[in-house]
Amino acid sequence: MKKFIKFVLIIIVLGIIGLLVFLPAILNKSIEEGVAYFGPKFLQVPVTLEEADISPYSGGGSLKGMLIGNPEGFKTDSSFKLGEVTISIDLASLATDTIIIEEILIDAPEITYETSMKGTNIGKILDNIQELSKTEGEVPAEKEPTEEKEESAEDKGPAKKVIINNFIFSNGKVRISNTLLAGNSLSVVLPKIHMKDIGKESGGTSMADAAKEIFGELNKSIMSVAGVVDKPLEMLNESADKLKEKLKESNINIDTDKIKESATGLIKGLGGLFGGDKDK
Repeated sequence: MKKFIKFVLIIIVLGIIGLLVFLPAILNKSIEEGVAYFGPKFLQVPVTLEEADISPYSGGGSLKGMLIGNPEGFKTDSSFKLGEVTISIDLASLATDTIIIEEILIDAPEITYETSMKGTNIGKILDNIQELSKTEGEVPAEKEPTEEKEESAEDKGPAKKVIINNFIFSNGKVRISNTLLAGNSLSVVLPKIHMKDIGKESGGTSMADAAKEIFGELNKSIMSVAGVVDKPLEMLNESADKLKEKLKESNINIDTDKIKESATGLIKGLGGLFGGDKDK
């Protein structure tokens, strides 16, 4: 009997050791698969993650190599290259209806701001999130839920909410892509963004609403720096086209494309004034 009890205790100890060894790998694999599955559904763009490294014991860790693609109709490779995202979660909150994220720190991200006839890539992603936020949890009025569906909803319980105490976006660069830059891009530095207590006042908010608030602030900040270069480029394009028409009416042949090229080079020099650099 004693040998049997000893054997059972050894099995239990080995089981605990195995759990402690493999739990981080299981958790991080789940996170990686979750990002790959839910990211595109959430943002309506491709989303990839190279590696998750979150400790199931401390709640801290990082997400590495996260790449957020572009909406359909935009030509650049991505909208966000996040590099490494440091995150800290209150582990005790995972067992409640409201997950508390102590901090999300995104350092040295690269953002590509692309304009097209459809608007901007960042603006389109924000539109996708806002649309999701509007429809989240809605039940169409014309279709009353069946008894079976009501029971299913009860089984699932209330949707998880989130509180983000600190969201920090620092040392970011915005690469501005415009047709007048002839395939090149211009980089300008993005001011640091520090958002506090997201969802705290209401006791927690949906993930869609939290993302909408964060992307809204990012979009506002990106627009403020991109507008310094993007607006003059648009004005230059319009003015050059009008000049071309006037010269044509007067039978004067001047290469207005050369004018555009020279003026564009001047505008690209603005990047240095804002801590940016020119990318070839």
